[in-house]
Amino acid sequence: MTGHGPWLKSVVRRGNGPAGSSSIQELNLEDLSPMCSSSLNLVKLSHPTAQTLLLGRRTAGPLSLQPGLSAGPDESSMATWVLLQGLLLLLLPMPTPAPCSTYTYAECIKHETFVPGSWLAGEGVDVTTLQRSGAFPVSTEHYLRPDGTCTLCRNVLQDNALQRLPLALVHWRPQPSVCERKLTRAKISSVEEVARDAASNIQNDWKVGLDVTPTPAINAQVTVAGSHSKATNFAAQKTHQDRFQLVHDPPLHPEFRKALRALLPTFNSSTQADYFRLISNYGTHFIQSMNLGGRISALTALHTCELALQGLTDNEVKDCLAVEAEVSIGSKGKLSSEAKACEEKLKKHKLTSSFHQTFQERYVDVVGGDHSSSHDMLFGNHAGPEQFSKWVDSLKGSPGLVDYRLEPLHMLLKKRDPHREALRQAVSKYVLGRARWRDCSRPCPPGQQRSHHHPCQCMCQSSALTSQDCCPRHRGMAHLEVKDFEAKGLRGDWFTATDAYVKAFFGHEERRTSTVWNNNNPTWNTPLVFQDVDLSTGGPLRVQVWDEDSDSDDDLLGSCDTKPKSGSHTVSCNLNHGHLKFVYHVRCLPHLTGETCMEYVPQGRLGEPPGNRSGAVW
Repeated sequence: MTGHGPWLKSVVRRGNGPAGSSSIQELNLEDLSPMCSSSLNLVKLSHPTAQTLLLGRRTAGPLSLQPGLSAGPDESSMATWVLLQGLLLLLLPMPTPAPCSTYTYAECIKHETFVPGSWLAGEGVDVTTLQRSGAFPVSTEHYLRPDGTCTLCRNVLQDNALQRLPLALVHWRPQPSVCERKLTRAKISSVEEVARDAASNIQNDWKVGLDVTPTPAINAQVTVAGSHSKATNFAAQKTHQDRFQLVHDPPLHPEFRKALRALLPTFNSSTQADYFRLISNYGTHFIQSMNLGGRISALTALHTCELALQGLTDNEVKDCLAVEAEVSIGSKGKLSSEAKACEEKLKKHKLTSSFHQTFQERYVDVVGGDHSSSHDMLFGNHAGPEQFSKWVDSLKGSPGLVDYRLEPLHMLLKKRDPHREALRQAVSKYVLGRARWRDCSRPCPPGQQRSHHHPCQCMCQSSALTSQDCCPRHRGMAHLEVKDFEAKGLRGDWFTATDAYVKAFFGHEERRTSTVWNNNNPTWNTPLVFQDVDLSTGGPLRVQVWDEDSDSDDDLLGSCDTKPKSGSHTVSCNLNHGHLKFVYHVRCLPHLTGETCMEYVPQGRLGEPPGNRSGAVW
């Protein structure tokens, strides 16, 4: 899409490009100077290590670590880009003794606080929106065993306080860590890639057990997980992590069990509405394991064609947004060489505000911690190192859901339960029906060709006037056509009728018609076309009528000058001998509007109507 397409997820949101897609173009990690709570440590990793909450049998020993997901480079062209500037707190487990033990009833009722984040385990998730449902098919309220004992865990992040562990959870462990601030930034150029990146927090194959595989013969890009998510990429991430593990066959929540029993044990057209109602309440999946901590994401939309008109590149904006984010969290000073370079860019391009204030189409998402005073801790009006450090410290008591593993909802039911297969079919149909897809078989518009790297995207031939993203490089660019010439009362020769032709001039270019012989009232129907002219500097449109002589000494019969403006216009003028009327039509190049095509206007995806269709295509 050319209105919005790429994103900077600061991540910067690069709206949509000419092809209307979004894919990660770059992924860079930058070190930021240490500034974290002394009770937490951070280490630098090329691949973030995550600790997970697993649904499994209670076992002894620490959980295995799961590697985080990273995005690779992708080269898409779009008219809008997204940049990601991200902050990441990563934790590695230290060799500490198991923090959880069995305690008596007296101790259990004495310590009333649950381990941080335990309320997130077992919650339902809609995999198409990546939104938690707020309903819990798994019960995490009970902590006492039938014999009155319970499991209490010592939280070293909260003064070694003893805290309750629900029966559905095992192997909770806080992670002391060495603290290092890091910035992650990426540039994205397609809606499909945005959805895939948004779903990258899912650490396992959520499709297992479901019929959600598209037909291979279909020439389309299909996105299911995250197809309707709010955020499309990550930007700044900081995490203080706890880990949990759920027991095998966790107890079902009474309300979920009651809702299941109210359903018929078969899925068909008559029961579909009832099953979909259950899915809308509880989601398509449940959280089987999870990684708790914190994350800040800022997704900023950039219109790449608007950038081109300003003489900026998306990389320049991406880098300076990253620098401004680093200043906000205290990893870089305002007097650093990078910050000064960005100040010079602002002056050079006559921008009166900072980059994050100039480009402020932004979606901000904060996961975990206390952020009631300010939601945007990277680019907000009150953003700063002190505010950011307070948020980091608050993660110890109120972590959020950072990474997780999902299981389809039907996996909670026993194999002999007849509702299990019906629920599996219902979830499969629901997910397929909400898939986001784009037809890749449609031809590109005239003057564009299909990208070799991305068959669902159309590109333009790069030139001095237009970019590969089909963006005009200058304001005032237009397509000019002069036509429907009609002359009357010409007098080019004394003894015979006029042998007339028309010349049209714009800038340094000249066009002419054929000659109409022996006619004092000629007409010319062939249009004279000027491709990609600059209305701001090209000068007037000059139309002349000439009389052709055999000795090549043609005679000028008169000239008409007019300053062209967008739209269709009829011009009449008097010649030295006679009268001329003609029509000219000015069409601004894509992304430009106004009488002289000097104003920027966003447009939808080139080669395809704006937006993406949802619905199964197989």
